[in-house]
Amino acid sequence: APFVFYEPGFNLRSTDLNAYIGLGQVAKLDRMTEQRRRNHRRYLSRLAERFYVQRPPAESDVASISVGLLADSTEHRRAIVHALSRHGVETRIFSAGNLGLHPFWITRYGKKSFPVADRIHHCGFFLPNHAALTDDDVDTIARIVMEAA
Repeated sequence: APFVFYEPGFNLRSTDLNAYIGLGQVAKLDRMTEQRRRNHRRYLSRLAERFYVQRPPAESDVASISVGLLADSTEHRRAIVHALSRHGVETRIFSAGNLGLHPFWITRYGKKSFPVADRIHHCGFFLPNHAALTDDDVDTIARIVMEAA
């Protein structure tokens, strides 16, 4: 299953080619960062009253690669993710949730449950945030989520 960890390890993919490509992106950094900030704020303005969202400190400004939300239940998350998928919107569950519920951990140490991590594990999902998303794109994604909710 996607984002279920069966074996422990490092998540490294750094290469010289990636570094070279990254250097070419530096010229776009300010524009891309500002658009991600705008998108993040726009998502929160449309979804924060309905969903639990992580709220950054007032003096900070978030330039995320995704916006995390918590659904009411696993079934609720499934319905939202399915609706997004039907409309061609890529989404995913929280990348790890509670590692104590992943096969690699259970095999080595046994199942570990923690209330907050469990809720994230079973109810959390991400919405895309990319610098190429427009205000209309964010509004459409937020509408799909709200309709499915």
